[in-house]
This record gives sequence, structure tokens and C-alpha cells, in this order.
Amino acid sequence: MPNIPNDRETDKSSDDAARTEPVIAGELPREAQATLNNVWKDACTPDLKPEMTIRPDPAASVIAESTLVIKERTLRTAEDPTSVEAEYELIKVLGEGGMGVVHSARQTSIDRVVAVKMLRRGTSAEPDERQKFLLEAVITADLDHPNIVPIFDLGVSKKGAPFYSMKRVRGTPWSDLLKENSRHENVAILMRVADAIAFAHARGVIHRDLKPENVMLGEFGEVLVMDWGLAHPTSAFERGGITGSSGLGGTPLYMAPELALGPISSIGPASDVYLLGAILYEILTGKPPHQGDTAMKCVLAAAQNVITPTDESGELVDLALKSMSTDPEDRHANVQEFQAAIREYLSHTESNLFADRAGEELVRARRTDKYPDYAKAMFAFEEACSLWAGNTRAQSGLVEAKLAYARGALAKGDLDLAGSLLDEGCPDHEAVRANIERAKIERRAELHRQKRRQLAVKVLCGSIGVLVVLGVCVTIYLRQSALRLADLHAPAVHESTRAQSGLARSLGSLRGWVLLGTPRFERERAEAWKQAIRPSVGRLGVLVDDGGSSKNEELLEELTPVLDDLEEAQWWTEEVARTPGNEPARVRFREEVEPVADDLIRTVGALIDLERVAPDGKDRKRLLGFLADLRNALVLSRTELSVFLGSGSRVDECGFRNQFEIAKERVQSIDDLSNLLTEEQRVLVGWTRRELPVFERLAWTAIDIRKSEGWNIAQNRLREEAVPLGRKATVLLERVTRRNKRLMRENVSNVSIISTGAAAVSSVLAVGAFLITWLVSRKGAGQTREDVS
Repeated sequence: MPNIPNDRETDKSSDDAARTEPVIAGELPREAQATLNNVWKDACTPDLKPEMTIRPDPAASVIAESTLVIKERTLRTAEDPTSVEAEYELIKVLGEGGMGVVHSARQTSIDRVVAVKMLRRGTSAEPDERQKFLLEAVITADLDHPNIVPIFDLGVSKKGAPFYSMKRVRGTPWSDLLKENSRHENVAILMRVADAIAFAHARGVIHRDLKPENVMLGEFGEVLVMDWGLAHPTSAFERGGITGSSGLGGTPLYMAPELALGPISSIGPASDVYLLGAILYEILTGKPPHQGDTAMKCVLAAAQNVITPTDESGELVDLALKSMSTDPEDRHANVQEFQAAIREYLSHTESNLFADRAGEELVRARRTDKYPDYAKAMFAFEEACSLWAGNTRAQSGLVEAKLAYARGALAKGDLDLAGSLLDEGCPDHEAVRANIERAKIERRAELHRQKRRQLAVKVLCGSIGVLVVLGVCVTIYLRQSALRLADLHAPAVHESTRAQSGLARSLGSLRGWVLLGTPRFERERAEAWKQAIRPSVGRLGVLVDDGGSSKNEELLEELTPVLDDLEEAQWWTEEVARTPGNEPARVRFREEVEPVADDLIRTVGALIDLERVAPDGKDRKRLLGFLADLRNALVLSRTELSVFLGSGSRVDECGFRNQFEIAKERVQSIDDLSNLLTEEQRVLVGWTRRELPVFERLAWTAIDIRKSEGWNIAQNRLREEAVPLGRKATVLLERVTRRNKRLMRENVSNVSIISTGAAAVSSVLAVGAFLITWLVSRKGAGQTREDVS
């Protein structure tokens, strides 16, 4: 892992700032110290800033210039009218780097504005600089990717200075917008940068100088990785004429330890993974990982992998630190794994949403103190934990929800239910578990006391005569009958509550299946019906029949067809989510839009083939350029449309719109040069002009479908059928629950009245029997005394 300095180390580095010679930390190996002193000895130059790209070690890579067919091109500035036939007209300087100068220029052959990069004056004759320049051009030209600036041409001027032309990018460096953008926007840009780097790695190229300054953000959402001057071609780079390996180099604020220390053989894809992690670290903390007053201090920090401390914490910070591990083996295995880790973090957002909803349900449950509300809160917390096992907020919320549910059940006297909700070994639950055990002991003691009182009453009644025995027997019979009726409704309440919980679980699992397509949700929905809903409703029907309540029977008769419809609706929703036509926009694109786009692209390709065999000429070169731009715009518009139908992003929609507008402009430009077209070309151009509006109409139809609420049939079916039926079934079950609770309270009241009356009658009978016995005994005693007298 990275070495994050403490305050003592920070103070030490500030004391070293005054030194002019490289200062190597004692814990570095002797070879590493020698590398820093030899390779980076010029890094103490005051002109070198930590944010600048530095290449102190000359490149050892060699490209055989003889393998390249580099034609001589005529260049002129806008103020120089002498070279009228110039192929590139330099307009203005766009920027300057350590090796080259970038101009905006007009390519006269097709009359378009491009960017031209050429070596600085006086450096074109230096073999090392010329080799670096040609190597950068060859490598960048091989990387044909939407997030990498394309190279158009490589040539030499009349004076022998090499240059290459590339796409003119109108936009802003990412470094200028990094602090203004939200974290979500910056992470999205980083993911597109990672796409380009993953492609480069697949082509055998390591960038080595990734930083926000080298990423250009276009006016229409483009993200382009620039400046491949330090690119390192590996053995997998499929180009002849390149031998040797690149020298050391990079930007001190971001570079990995192996970029500072070497050897060259240790530089690989893991080095770019480190740089991606460094950019992510800057996104999160607002500063690059290595800090120092001079470039040399930053190089030293990079060599020791000393990361600037931060108060930020969280999963993304841990992910960035893993990417910046000192040992490349400890980093993410490749760029795709780095991207997968970020996507996994984004998926945790859904778990947090479930946790937020569960918190709201728990607040409602505490206010209403109803079992279904507690069950909903528990289910939502369980779903949040299942989506992300490391969601500590959801885990603590689940413990709290179970505790609140158990307390509510304990207050209502449902001791078994309360005990089943608590987890073994959970310290927070131990106090409530102890209260439940005490309540059970008190209940058993009370039942024991009741039995003893009943036995005493029976013995007393038996002892005082047949009348008392008869009264006690009648009292016991009436009491047991009333208790049976009262106990009949408690299981009905439990079963209806269990059925409601099963309904909530089935709907939640169905929603998870529709949104995520995880098979576990499909199994859980089926288990909810098989193990909870159907068994509970079946037992509820038996209990209602035994209770003899016609109103409950009517509610169950109304509930049965609703459950049948709900189960069928859920099943069909699963099937719809599983079918390929669940998203009509993608079906429309695949069956209608894509075939028309392919026909247009093939037709334009045929036009280009016909034009390539035509005789040379200035206008014909313009025509060929327009045809090439038209085909490129059609390909990109089809690609942007396909991406939009999957993501729904406004950026992708704008990308499609822009590319299609370019295609229409190029068709108009081709029409303006129709006098150059052959008869066969005019037929193809006419067909293209007619089919282009068809492609546009079909594409916007697919976009409108994607934007509509019905873009996903399974979600509509869930919202319009399954959810309303589930609510209706839940309402009916809640009515059954409330009715059984009311009947249970009424029966308890009747038991109390009957018990009181029976006790009064028994008391009267007992008192009467006692008086009769006493009177009889008194009379017998008096009679006995009289007999004795």
C-alpha cells in the first residue's frame, strides 16, 4: 500500500527543501538511489515544475524511418502568399510543449481545419527528438478509438522538419474543470479515459503520462486522451521498425514508483492503473498524490510512493489507494478490473437507497406500531444488505428494526413472535430477550396461580355440597368455551400478518428481478408464494371457517381471485423481463434503424471506392474528403444512438444529433460538387439523399421510445398490474387482521363478563351453602344441646 507520511515526515521533507542536490531516503536500495541521482539529476532545475511532464532519460526506442513512407508537404503561414499551392496553411499557435508546437491549420486538399504538430525550431535535426516525434505519431495513429484523438497525416516540410496533422479538438482541458465538476461527473469522465487506456493496453501501448491536463473535454461531451509523447510500446505492439524500449519519464505529481526508478522492464499496464488511481485520488481529495516544492521532491515522493495525507475516507478512497500500491502486484490486475471496482461502488448506491427507504418505513412503524410496517422496514434493510454485504448502515438498521419490532410484539404480549425476531449473540438484543424471558416466567407463574385457584375453588365447592359443584362445573364450561373462541382469532391475526409480509417480499423480489435480472430474486419471489402467502391464506381460511364469521369469509372470498391475479401478473412480469423484446427501443434499433444505417454506410463506401479511381485534382480531393467525413459521421451516429438506447444519457443523444448534422452537411457539400460525379455516383448520391431522412426518422422514433415511460415493458407491467393488485391484497389482509383483532378483544371482554358473573353466582351459592351449612350445624348443635338437657 502507499506510504502516507505523518507530521514528522512532513516536517523532515520541509527541511530538505533548501538542498539543491537530490536527497535520497535512506530506506531506498542503493540501485534506486543511483537511478535517481543519475537519471533525475537535472530535475532540480528551477524551470522544471512538478506539474510538468519530464523525460530526463533519452528514449532508447528507435523507429526505422525507412519503413515509413513520409511525403514532403508544403506548409505556409496565412501571411505568406508565396506558396499558393501549399497543402497546409498554418493559422495560429494553439500550444507549445517541451518537444513540439501545435498549430491550427487549414488542410487545403479538403478545405478543413486540423491541428498540426511539429518539432520546435532547431530540434528537428536532433536524432533523439526526431525519433521521439515519429514514434509518438506512429503510436497515436495506431490507436483508433473514440476517446483518442485521431491522426490524419504524417509528412515533412520543405526544410525536412517532420510534422503530423490530427483532428482539431475544440474544448477545455479537464484540469480546468476538475474542481467545478461534481464528483459523479469527474468519475464518469475517468471511466471514459479508462476505456481509451484499456484499448491502448490491448494494442500493446502504455501511456505513462496520464493526468487531467492531458485529457480534453469537447464542446459536445467528447472525452479525448491527448499527448502520447511518452507512450511506451511493449512487445505486443504490432508495428515493424520499432526496436529497443522507451526511457524513464512522467509527471512528478502523479507518477508511479517504477516510472521514477525503473527499470524499463517493470513499466507495464499496472503503471497506467497507478496513474488512473492518482487521478481518482485528486478527484476525491482535490490534490495530486505527490506533493513538493520542486520537481525533484515530487520525484522522491513518487520513488518512495509517499501519498499526500487526506481527511477523506470511504470506499472510493480505498479503491484509489489500492490502485496506487507500491507493488504492482497489489494493484488492480488491469484497467477493466479498476473500472469494475468503480462500477461496484456505484451499485452500492442502490443499496443505500433501500437503506434510506427502510429508515423511513421504520419511522412510520414506530409511529403506527403495526406489524406490517415493521415487516416492510425489515425487508427493505435485508434487501440493502443483500445488494451490498458491507453496508454497515443497513446492517445496524436491520438490528434496530428487529429490536423495535420485538419491543412492539412484547408490548402486545406476542412473546413467541418477539423472541423469533431477535438474533442470537447480538448484544443490542440481549436486554429485550431478558425481558421476554421474564414475561414468559411471569405468564407461566400466573397460569400456575390460576390453576391453583381453580383447584381451590373446585375443592371448596366439592366440600360444601352438590350445589357448589354444579355452579363451578357450569362456570368452567362457560369459561373454556369463551377462551376457545378468543384463542381462535389470535392465529388468524398471525397468519394474515405473515401473508402480508410474504406479499411485500414477493413484490420486492419481483422489483429486484426487473431492475437487476438477478436469479436470486426470481427464486425468492417463488419461495414467498410457496412458503408464506399460499400456506398462510390456506390456514387463514380454515381458521375463519372454525370461527364462523361471515364477514371474514366474504373478505377471503374477495381475496382469493385477487391473489390469483397477482400471482399471474407477477409471473407474466418475470417472463416479459426475460424476453428479448422487453425494451422496444432496442428492438426498433436492431430491426429497423441499424439495417438502414448499414445500407447508407455501404453505399457511401461504394462512392469512396469509385472516387479513389478517378483522376487527381483539387476538387476531387475535396469530394473524397467529404465522402470520408460522411461515412465517418454515419458510423459515429449509429454508434452514439446504440449507446444512448442503453444508457439514456443526454450526452450520447447530443453525440448522435451532432454526428447526424455533420452527415447532412456533407451530403449538401457533395451535391455542390455534383458536376464532378459520374452517372453511377449520381445514382448512389441520390439514393443516399433519399435514405438519410428515413434513417433520421427511424432513429428519432427509437429515441422517443427510449425516453417514454414505457421504454421497459416489464417495469410498466410491474407498476400498472402487479403493484396495484399487491396493494389491494394487502388492504384485504389488513381488514382481516383488524377484524380478528376486534373479535379477539370482544371475546376477551365476554370472557371477563362471564367469568365475573360466574364468580358472583358461585360466591352466592357458596355463601348460601355455607350459611345453610352453618345454620344446619347451628340447628343441629342446638338440637344436640337440647337432647343433652
